[in-house]
Formats: sequence, structure tokens, C-alpha cells
Amino acid sequence: MKEIFAIMGGSAADAGGEGISAVQLGRGLLLSCLLVAVLSLALAAAYCFTSLAGGTAHVLQLAVLGVAAFVGAFAAAKGAGRRGLWHGLLLAALLLGLLLLSSAAGLTAGGVSVLGLLVKGLLLFLAGGLGGILGVA
Repeated sequence: MKEIFAIMGGSAADAGGEGISAVQLGRGLLLSCLLVAVLSLALAAAYCFTSLAGGTAHVLQLAVLGVAAFVGAFAAAKGAGRRGLWHGLLLAALLLGLLLLSSAAGLTAGGVSVLGLLVKGLLLFLAGGLGGILGVA
């Protein structure tokens, strides 16, 4: 972590000053994970109790991931008050890593495809970057 703070413009000693705020990044990640859980449960309930077509499940789950990344990055950057793009991109990378870990642990349906990983990665980085930028604007 010391290297990340140094690369991002701060030192490990003044990580709360000008570098990446690990506390705010953790709060944003927690918020994102909670949003993914709540919105996924709501989406599952909607599929159970309505006549939504099963083909839209993938698109709606991507929307859930995008919203969660945006809101988490926005909250992390707003809390830190600086370096919004870096907060958003790091949050997106952490979310993508958590998705890969959960998939490797067998917690997700299906497996990991290269195309799915690219699509989710692109979506997470775009939503996280935009949320981070708007969080400090």
C-alpha cells in the first residue's frame, strides 16, 4: 500500500493528506457491496413475482454493477474530497477483484468468461471513474 500512496502523489506518512484515502475507499467498497446485494435481491424478487423475461437478467445485473460502482466511487471521492478519478478506478479494480474471487470460490452462477470479464471490467471502470470524478466536482 505504501507504493500506491507514493505513486498517487502522497506518501505513506501523509496518506490522509494528498494521496488516496484508504478509509474512504473502504467505505465506498462496502457501500458498493451492499448495493450489489440489495439490488440483486430486488432483481431476483422481481423475476420471481413478475413476468420479466429471463433474457434481460444479464443486462439488468450489469446495470446493478454499474450503479453500485458509480455510487461507491462517488461516495469514496466525496468523502476524500480529492483525487476522484483515482478513488473511482481503484474502487472499480477492487470490485472486479471481488467478482473474480467470488466466481473462483463458486459463489456465482456460471463461470468466468474472457468476454464477460472484459465487459464487466469496462463497465466497472467507466462507472467508477465517472462516479469518482463527479464526487469531487
